[in-house]
Amino acid sequence: MTAPLSGPRFVQTAAAGESASSTTLTATFPTPTGAGHLLVLAASVYTGATNQISKVTDPAGNTWTKIGAYCTAGHFSDGELWYAANANSVTSVTVTVAAAAVIAIEVNEFSGVATTNPLDASGGASNTGTAAASGAITPATSTELAVGFVAGHGSVQAISVTAAGYTAQSQQTSSNGGSTPVSVVSAHKVLSSVGSQEMTGSFAASMYWASGIALFRSA
Repeated sequence: MTAPLSGPRFVQTAAAGESASSTTLTATFPTPTGAGHLLVLAASVYTGATNQISKVTDPAGNTWTKIGAYCTAGHFSDGELWYAANANSVTSVTVTVAAAAVIAIEVNEFSGVATTNPLDASGGASNTGTAAASGAITPATSTELAVGFVAGHGSVQAISVTAAGYTAQSQQTSSNGGSTPVSVVSAHKVLSSVGSQEMTGSFAASMYWASGIALFRSA
């Protein structure tokens, strides 16, 4: 008889990008999520500090908590992390902003994560250039789950996740065109030590970027 798998495990991703500015964006999972799993949302919004995501909702009414919104004054470069712990099964997740904006999101599902008080630490940053870095954070235990993202603004260029040992999802880029596209790439890593963690990425041409990372306790 095979022993059950333990520890945090990636299950699936839901992703979506706007084709035009809107106040909402919905991402649909390939299959319904598992009951009691952790859902982590990474978002890229073409806005600054005045029109960030106001709420995240889903058909099951799960409670979504903002981890952080990372932007720089004067930059249209908001990147955000949200999560729902011990979530009821859902088929989709929706983000809402007050004023129409271009948005791209990725929502990752994980099993094997603590169902109460799962968030251990988080960090993030925003700037402009050809490389992104969230800033380093240190886990309390060696078996935690690290989830991060790199977001790009005003460009459709490819983003490479350069953080060692992280598994990245496919980049999600809005299809609105013009000068206001956004992109986001999320990535995760199941830790095996208490070494510091940082989400980093690179791209060929300078652009506004945001990057964030969160550490979650294992079950």
